[in-house]
Amino acid sequence: MLFIPPYWSHRVTALDLSISVNVFSDTAELINFYNIQQIPLDFFKQYSKSGDEAVYAAKSYFHQIAEGLMPPERVAKYWSQVYESRYGPLEPLLANATSIDFSNFCNAKKVRPKPAVQSAVRQPAKNVAALFKQMPKDIDVISLANYVEEIGRVIFGPENVGAFIKHCLVSSASTH
Repeated sequence: MLFIPPYWSHRVTALDLSISVNVFSDTAELINFYNIQQIPLDFFKQYSKSGDEAVYAAKSYFHQIAEGLMPPERVAKYWSQVYESRYGPLEPLLANATSIDFSNFCNAKKVRPKPAVQSAVRQPAKNVAALFKQMPKDIDVISLANYVEEIGRVIFGPENVGAFIKHCLVSSASTH
């Protein structure tokens, strides 16, 4: 039997004919992540899924959570690492798959942060960041990336998550 703690990677190579069985247990980290997923994000209900307000709200929400978990000067590098590790290798495949042009919504030179949107997401972001902080170091930032992907899929559609991260989180980390 091989026990692997949550979020650890592993590779098993069978030398002969074999059967592998995975069993997942409810760890404190997974229960905490489930609790985070249950927090209602009512502020998104007022925005259209492809409208600029939804994009600004998501961008501000995720930046505020990240800044609650790490020093602000690390946030830009964090989003870049998330994009490069999860979507960079897929970029040629994703180039024509997106249906929302995030480059216009999140271009730092064209777009100014909207105070009403930032205000609406401030408290929910603090609440979620506080729950992420209860996780062990490094698990919190891995879980945040997973959370961004899940919420992004719901708001923008799965084909748009990589583009959202690239154009709205990586490109504008210092201007949210």
